[in-house]
Amino acid sequence: MDGQALRRARLACGLSLDALAEALGSGATRHQLIACVAGRCRPDPPRLVALAKALDVPPEQLAGVKPYWANLADLRHWAALTAEAAAPSFGFSRWSLLRAEKTGQLPLFWGTRDAFVRIAAHCYARPHGIVLGALRRTELRHATLASRLLG
Repeated sequence: MDGQALRRARLACGLSLDALAEALGSGATRHQLIACVAGRCRPDPPRLVALAKALDVPPEQLAGVKPYWANLADLRHWAALTAEAAAPSFGFSRWSLLRAEKTGQLPLFWGTRDAFVRIAAHCYARPHGIVLGALRRTELRHATLASRLLG
């Protein structure tokens, strides 16, 4: 979460921290919002989307990431989905989804990469190309890290 983006969006709406916390409801406090602005906390996906709706901005604006540079976890967060909520759509566990998001490696029993991208695009309400790009960037980052570690 980009704390400064949250601050700018809040000020653009003319909301105080207390007014924003009240608009969010569900136990949100001024102190939690201060922690987010300071970068000491990251709201869970449903709260991130609630913040974006309250401020009338897209979730990616609060995240400070352009959609074409997003990773798979960003796309899931912007759809207000936890890994636990999203995993059944893919037919595998939360841990397998988190591993796919981190490494780009799909479970061995999984079908094609294109099927994963198609399901993710539907679940996350993002274009196929954005999801495919996020998967490719994840695979590339993981491969680069592995080659540095191995040598």
